[in-house]
Amino acid sequence: FAKEQNNTNNSLNNNGFLYPSTTIEGDNIVVNRIDRTFNLDSYGLIQFYDSIEFKNVGDYPITEFHLTHPAKDSDNLISIKAKKSSGNTLMVERNKNLIIIENQTEFELIKIHLDSPLFPQETLEIEIDQIFKNLLEYTRSAQTSQITYEGYIFPLLPYTIEDCTARAIPIESIGLEYYDWGEPGTGEIILYAFADIRFNLNETEIDPFMRNLGIYKDVRITYKSASATKIEVEKLVRDIRISPWGTMKFKESYQIKNKGVINLETISLTIPKQAANIYVYDYLGEILGISREERNLEINLQENRGVLTVNSEIKFNIEYSLPLENFLKVNWMQQSLSINIFTTSLSYLIKEQQTNVFIEGGNNIEYINQEPAQISVSNDALKISYNFEDVTSSDSNQLKITYNLDILSLSFRPIFFIILIAIIGSLSVVFLKTRKEISSQITKKEKIPISEIREFCSLYDERSALILEMRKAEEDMKRRKMPKKRYRNLVDKNKSRIQQIEDEIEPFKEEIKETNETFKNIMNKIDILEAERTTVKDSLNLLDARYKRGKLPSKAAYQKLFDDFKKRQKKVDRSIDKLIQSLRSYLI
Repeated sequence: FAKEQNNTNNSLNNNGFLYPSTTIEGDNIVVNRIDRTFNLDSYGLIQFYDSIEFKNVGDYPITEFHLTHPAKDSDNLISIKAKKSSGNTLMVERNKNLIIIENQTEFELIKIHLDSPLFPQETLEIEIDQIFKNLLEYTRSAQTSQITYEGYIFPLLPYTIEDCTARAIPIESIGLEYYDWGEPGTGEIILYAFADIRFNLNETEIDPFMRNLGIYKDVRITYKSASATKIEVEKLVRDIRISPWGTMKFKESYQIKNKGVINLETISLTIPKQAANIYVYDYLGEILGISREERNLEINLQENRGVLTVNSEIKFNIEYSLPLENFLKVNWMQQSLSINIFTTSLSYLIKEQQTNVFIEGGNNIEYINQEPAQISVSNDALKISYNFEDVTSSDSNQLKITYNLDILSLSFRPIFFIILIAIIGSLSVVFLKTRKEISSQITKKEKIPISEIREFCSLYDERSALILEMRKAEEDMKRRKMPKKRYRNLVDKNKSRIQQIEDEIEPFKEEIKETNETFKNIMNKIDILEAERTTVKDSLNLLDARYKRGKLPSKAAYQKLFDDFKKRQKKVDRSIDKLIQSLRSYLI
């Protein structure tokens, strides 16, 4: 098959020719299983996640796989990525001139190249991520968007498929209007499985290109959304300004158009968690109605601007800053920057995006990991520009650059002298203070209680391990993985041992506290965190009890509160671990 496949590929590379689908069918490749999830994003995009298990049933190694999609949708496929289940990225080759004919329909052929051959009788799981635009149809129904997808339900492969399932997830749906086959799942999810139709078709497997699926090859899904419609970012200009004085500021200019059928009331963005000093404005001034929850930023247009009506545009700017030290490494006058320049993401398609990186005081570039569209100098800053098209929220772009600072240019700035004087003054103070401390340490040197710290840390680690064991046992008991009697015995045993440890640990704790203020503060912080740990545990128990008695409004409310308490519990655990680790550092 390897020879036959290579010959076929050579013939397919002749641009301008059409080939029958049988030329790429592989008898020596079988697909054991396909698990597909596709998100119908109500703002205009469809994202397909496919987990496919291939098997080489031939006599020769295989170095590539094929998949196809209708040629009429080639321009709508804006992103395709492939990787092994282990995480290794695989090369995807697209050539819109590689066209095959199946049942008088043209299909684009896509090749996925393996990083190592798949030998006979071996299996390989590959994960494929595809994003399409312009495949959703929008109509208005009262005050809602009626959104329809019509197309293939399973991946179109030139191989025999033994089993296949798919889950369609309409995002921001308020109700399914129509689906021609499939079974309803949790919420608005629709489940499709070959196992459900194989008896209707009298088939045991799916033929290449799904020839034997008949009416089940395609699917039509219609659902409603009260708030989402087709939205696109016509243009986004992002300026990243890096100052040699330790600041990194962002300015993003958006031009967003409503191409849907209902008005848009809010614009949602995802920004970096560390973003600070956020300011949203347009030509009229500050835009009010801004709300933020961790990485999510929402702009309520009704607050003081008005909704984005159908076929209208809005232009606005967002400014914020990030801590430069998280992205920059400094080696005297040479600096290395590593940052994802797609810092802000949206659920909408960004048709055109320009990113400019300004490095103030930058001189020559020593290294850059991707070729820019342009490098220039603007207002004493090195400007590096990149242009992108059809950017989605799943895209990222890590820029790595090493550059030198122009010390002569910086020296003419007044602030340089101010900082220089401040540094000299600080060093003088530190020097004088250090001399005093050294002289005092000569006469007085505190003795660190090494043995007490060692015993305290050892006992505390045992105590923490017992607590974690009880938590895991509680989860296993709730999932019916552990009998209640065994769980109670384990809890009784662990609680008894924890009480013994607390009695044993008390003398060591007091001895450590009496050493100096540093150790006393550490011990006090541990006591406070232990009290918080107990409070969180009591809150979880109370939450479970209220949920079982039906005192909570919904399961979603219970789950949200449960997750919040668990996050708080993990945060307390991490804080205690850091304090114990700080004590251990004195043992080195």
